Amino acid sequence: MAAPPPSALAIDTHCALAPSPLASRVSVSTYTDLATAINETSFGESRIITLESDISHPNFSLIIPAGRDITLTSSLNNTFELHHSSTGDDSAIIVHGTLRLQNITFSGNRHSVPEESRTGGIRATGSDACLFLDQNSLITASNNIVPHNLTFDSFDHLGGGINAQNDATIIIRGGSITDNSADYGGGGIALLDSTLIMHDGQISSNVSVNTGGGIYADTSTITMNGGIISNNTSYFGGGVDLNNNSKMTMRGNSLITGNTALMGGGINSVRHRWDFPPEEIIPQVYISLYDSATISHNHATRNGGGISFINHGTITLNPGTYVSHNTVGFEGFSARSGSSGAGLHIDDQGSLFVDSATISHNHHIPNDSGGGGGIYFASSSSQLVIKNSHIDHNSAGFGGGIIFAGSYLSPKYISNTSISHNTGLIGGGLALISFSSFGLDPTLLLDNTIISHNQAILGAGIYAEGIYDETQVDILNSTISHNIAHSFDDIWGIPGQGGGLHWRELETLENIHIANTTFYGNFADSGFSTQFDGPEVDLTNHTAPFEQTPNNLTWSQNPLLLSQSFTNGLNNFDITNPNDPHQAILVTFDSQGGSFVPHQAILANNPITPPDYPTNPGHIFIEWRNKNDLPWDFATTISANTTLFAHWLIDDIIGISPATDIDPDTPLVPDTGFARISLSTATTTALITLLSASIITAITIAIRTRKSRL
Repeated sequence: MAAPPPSALAIDTHCALAPSPLASRVSVSTYTDLATAINETSFGESRIITLESDISHPNFSLIIPAGRDITLTSSLNNTFELHHSSTGDDSAIIVHGTLRLQNITFSGNRHSVPEESRTGGIRATGSDACLFLDQNSLITASNNIVPHNLTFDSFDHLGGGINAQNDATIIIRGGSITDNSADYGGGGIALLDSTLIMHDGQISSNVSVNTGGGIYADTSTITMNGGIISNNTSYFGGGVDLNNNSKMTMRGNSLITGNTALMGGGINSVRHRWDFPPEEIIPQVYISLYDSATISHNHATRNGGGISFINHGTITLNPGTYVSHNTVGFEGFSARSGSSGAGLHIDDQGSLFVDSATISHNHHIPNDSGGGGGIYFASSSSQLVIKNSHIDHNSAGFGGGIIFAGSYLSPKYISNTSISHNTGLIGGGLALISFSSFGLDPTLLLDNTIISHNQAILGAGIYAEGIYDETQVDILNSTISHNIAHSFDDIWGIPGQGGGLHWRELETLENIHIANTTFYGNFADSGFSTQFDGPEVDLTNHTAPFEQTPNNLTWSQNPLLLSQSFTNGLNNFDITNPNDPHQAILVTFDSQGGSFVPHQAILANNPITPPDYPTNPGHIFIEWRNKNDLPWDFATTISANTTLFAHWLIDDIIGISPATDIDPDTPLVPDTGFARISLSTATTTALITLLSASIITAITIAIRTRKSRL
């Protein structure tokens, strides 16, 4: 769909969105004519200057004076280039008034004097400065600050493509800023006490050495009503870096994707100053997502694949927004490595508010490392509120869905939310970690929340470590079901423990309140689907503060009173009962060298739910088989732990020949060797169907086949 004309876009700005109907018009084909046309524009005049050809820009700056309204466009719907032909020591274009670029490519500005303050290809400065990038306008191709002696001290080297300062306004309405670079920050744009508004367009493939590969913002405002920030790279904030009272709002179909950084692949905000005196107001940073705004497929090596927020301020995810498919870490990280928050990393005093949003498919690399697949939250004196949302299919070493790591004095409320299909070594769905030596007191309320189908070794649904006198944990009106505590590949040499809930280093039960909550269909290798470990606490005959009426609390496999199900000394809540019809059964899918297929916890005497097909390069998936190598019928009910094995066809194609009849004595799938198979179609789907049905006609394909039980 074509972008609406610039004048049709509703933008809240003091800038004139279109040239005056009385604008004068001039056509130029040389730099001298262009400079003359600009210089002869009177104060208050609007002028449209049409480029008739590419123009090479010499080694000094074009200046758009205050009070002038200039539109640069090209003739006959062509895109002409305004190229800065040599290395300079200031921006090629300096905007004090209004400049619109339409069908113009601006490129080639390079700064070569590192000792002085240097800005990008275009510098907009002052409250009257308005720069528009309209349809087919492009700022690209080596607009940069030449990286002499690259250091993190070159703070003045900001804005490879554009530098906006002193209350300037940048408006992107279909234009692009791409392939620019900066020594310190803002490879694409640097905003210093200025405003950026995006309607469509893109900021992509820009690089900064230190901060803000796409955008660096300091005490500035960014509003995305559409458009893409993608494939930018920096040390802090691959896509965007926000500092000092900056605000960013994403609306509509705006997207931040494919950006890379050490911290904050998509967006980063880190407090750079920690010594504020009591009388000074600490700067706040705000990030808000609305409508269908999405932060996805970004990567950080250390913290925050999607967003890293170590600052004062607030992140708000409003209905219909997404943080998904972001990653953090790198191969070689261990489970206790310092990477954290594949989706969101929030520390210092950042607050998080999530309403009807989705945080999904965010992963640590490798997927058993670091903490917080979906969310890592370690803020102090701040808040976390999540309601009506989905946190699913995330992975990490600790807290596959969410980890609360020593977030003292921070009330955390989760309501009407699904935390499901997440994976971790500890705390598949949710991990709550407290450190008493720091005087921390994590407080958590789960209300009307579903925690299901998560997997971990310890605490597949919820893992909590440490409950102290100041702590309050309430789990109300919720369901914790079908979580699996299983020892993946015997990684730690211990059985899975606490399928639904595992609590370690427990000092008191007095501040734990579980009511109107169902623990159902959870599984643990150890048989302890709900487990409390605490040598300091004697749980024998301990019933309070749990409410024990049948309508309030049902344990996953055995609805006995706590006083009947704790064993003295071990202090584990043993709910194993082989005769209980609610006994959970573990279903394991061995993909035989293919992609991982999540385990399932189902109730006895029920069928297995068919999983998604695994993938395996160079193989075609045929079917699932049991331990006797027989095809599995998914209508079959099971009453014991079951493992199914993937059956593959290895497609080593060695030739294609015209259709011929096949020897009926030739086996279709021999144990070893080769077979010539005649089929009526070449599609993979038909191949599998015809192999299963032994229907052979038409085209001959010679395939080396063998069964694989890798």
